[in-house]
Amino acid sequence: MAKISQSQFSYLAKEEFEIM
Repeated sequence: MAKISQSQFSYLAKEEFEIM
């Protein structure tokens, strides 16, 4: 669970950063 959460968070953070 922690691994998946970290991976998803990293992907979301990158997407959000690009949008911003």
